[in-house]
Amino acid sequence: MRNRFPALQYRDFRIFITTQLFSLVGSWMQVTILPFLAYRLTNQPIYLGAIGFASTIPSLLVMLPAGVVIERMDKRRAVLVLQFLLMIQAAILGILTIMGDITIWHMLVLVSILGFVNAFEVTARQSMFVELVSKETLANAIGINSTIFNMARVVGPAVSAPLVIFLKGNDIGWVFIINAISYLIVIAGLAKIQNRQPQKSPHPSRIDFSELIEGQKYVWTSPSISLLIIAIAVPAFFGFSFTQFVPAYAEEILLPLSKTSADSAALNSYMITFQGIGALIAAIAIALFSTTQRKTSWLIVGQFAFSLGLILISLSRSISVSLGSALVLGWGWVTQLSLTNTIVQLNSPDELRGRVISSYLWVLQSIAPFGSLFMGFLAERFGISATLMICGICCTLGFAIFHISNPKLRQMRI
Repeated sequence: MRNRFPALQYRDFRIFITTQLFSLVGSWMQVTILPFLAYRLTNQPIYLGAIGFASTIPSLLVMLPAGVVIERMDKRRAVLVLQFLLMIQAAILGILTIMGDITIWHMLVLVSILGFVNAFEVTARQSMFVELVSKETLANAIGINSTIFNMARVVGPAVSAPLVIFLKGNDIGWVFIINAISYLIVIAGLAKIQNRQPQKSPHPSRIDFSELIEGQKYVWTSPSISLLIIAIAVPAFFGFSFTQFVPAYAEEILLPLSKTSADSAALNSYMITFQGIGALIAAIAIALFSTTQRKTSWLIVGQFAFSLGLILISLSRSISVSLGSALVLGWGWVTQLSLTNTIVQLNSPDELRGRVISSYLWVLQSIAPFGSLFMGFLAERFGISATLMICGICCTLGFAIFHISNPKLRQMRI
């Protein structure tokens, strides 16, 4: 166990990931129910794209300066405050839903707030890992964190399935309240982390955004980082918004195939659960073999597995095939994201890590909102199956063109 999971020897890291698991279960419950609620209110796929756009567009505006700001802060305290703000957002969403006052416009505003806070919280949380473990075990810590994230990705939707059947009408808002309560566990855990060795910022306390240019210069002159960031832009536009459109897929494709009384809400949860199972398998494998070489080879396999999953889901006319395809998609999704994150962090100097991570996340999340609108437009015009087929083919072609024209990525020995 020590050889496979060396990051677990650090007390603070153990506290952090344990409390994160409870919070992430609540977060994935909200992620599962939010698009379902939006589809129930509007019955229009275009609004699923709008929800995805609103939740990620703040990253376009604040993710890069977030890296500069976070580098000057005590990251534990920053994450603590940001988790509290996320708790408030979930509580408001739950109260409005339970009272029956929720509208699509309330949802758009609240997910925009969620996206704004997340832009800072994700950067702070990712940058904090190197303060919880040694740099030698950083890759293992990222792999374990990915495993925890994807365990929640399985448990959250799985718990949501019976809840949406049991909670009728506006009572579905209690799912958001459960998510709000789960943040208290993280806040309590962060309060117990004391044995930290926070990195001193080499920069003056006054924020100078010329450092933003310095960070960008490093990112785009470092081939190992810039190539990976460009590669992640392909699925960010054409596929990472898939989860937002699962309610439409469950309603249009899976529900007519169901021979039971299962409604679209349960089928929606099953699809996200199986996607999470594939993601969990990938995360465990990456955590177990985090010290091995040739991470880029597995990264490429993950990219094409993700594309294949989209295409298979678009062709499926069987619930079992759809669930199996969602598993493949989830495996490919996490394999490429986790390995990209690991390689980017391992190639980042300590004094620039916050800015490098924020640059990677900026490209990933600033492209995603436009991908959500693109998929929403296609789904409204051509239907959900045709949309997934188009996006799967675009991802396949995009990855193929990228790797043919950039053989350096395949040759990296990382």
